[in-house]
Amino acid sequence: MSNANKPPNGRGPNGVSPIIPGRPGRPSYSLDALRELIERQFAEETANRADILLELDDEAKRRALIAEVADYVLAVEAITLHPADRRRIIEQAYRDLFTFGPLEPLLKDEAVTEIVVDGPHQVRARWGLGKLQATEIAFQDTYHLEGVLQRALSTVGAALRPDSPFLEVGVQLLGRAARLSVATPPVSAQYLLEMRLHPSRPLTLQALAERGALSEQVIALLRAILQGGHGLLIVGEAGTGKTTLAAALSHALPPDAPTLAVERAAEMALPPHVARRVPAPPTPDAPAQPFGDVLGAALAETSAWLLVDEVRGDDEAAALWDALNREGLPRYLWT
Repeated sequence: MSNANKPPNGRGPNGVSPIIPGRPGRPSYSLDALRELIERQFAEETANRADILLELDDEAKRRALIAEVADYVLAVEAITLHPADRRRIIEQAYRDLFTFGPLEPLLKDEAVTEIVVDGPHQVRARWGLGKLQATEIAFQDTYHLEGVLQRALSTVGAALRPDSPFLEVGVQLLGRAARLSVATPPVSAQYLLEMRLHPSRPLTLQALAERGALSEQVIALLRAILQGGHGLLIVGEAGTGKTTLAAALSHALPPDAPTLAVERAAEMALPPHVARRVPAPPTPDAPAQPFGDVLGAALAETSAWLLVDEVRGDDEAAALWDALNREGLPRYLWT
């Protein structure tokens, strides 16, 4: 076989990556090991630098930075790659660093409403209102899972912090609003990630009726409660649709009535006349803002309606007590 017809770097017919020698005294690498080395170097250079990640706002910028990091690693290890192998490594690193890896098929499926990741090798998903089901999806290892998690958090400037082992943020994943709840060691034995996914198009009360989630009689009752100026408390277990219903009700509120929505994570699809208030997420420089502080500040603003998602009463007891003892406006719509 002539050199012109040989596979890149001697890659055989079975596609097995060869071992590529590095500089004298340095280890040899497979293509997969080189890719991991490049990804780790990228992570080190962007660690605690949400500003860098936010500046990478298009694919060309992301690929250019990965290529720059790849060339640096190859130079340090004194490795020369065939151009096709270099392109292959950069493409795989791009998928690992700037997509959601093995979760992509689930995120693209509009029928998937929840994803639960319990460590790198256990991924479950919920379709519609069904039960969580085990999937065959898995991450390569904990490092791979952490990279995908960091990628999702970086889209809103959030970061993992040792003093914030549990965090909740609202993100956009492939055009879908999502609530990201994360528990990290020592709160959990390994990374625990819950993604609550919403449809790409907002669900109104009428849309819920068309899906069979609400009857016309229930919708008429809910509209009458809001039009009558009464408050409303929505109670239910996790995953039963409280936030979805609250978001649909926000579209039924009078557009001329000043309305504030206070959320733990920005996930509701709100109409233009509803202003959103959410806690600042944890960043490399500061921990997450307490939800009670945001709720208290919202109570001090003038509004006809106050929509509060996820009332729990743990870190916001004082603000809730203040709300319960008020007379007149605002009217409340709580979950």
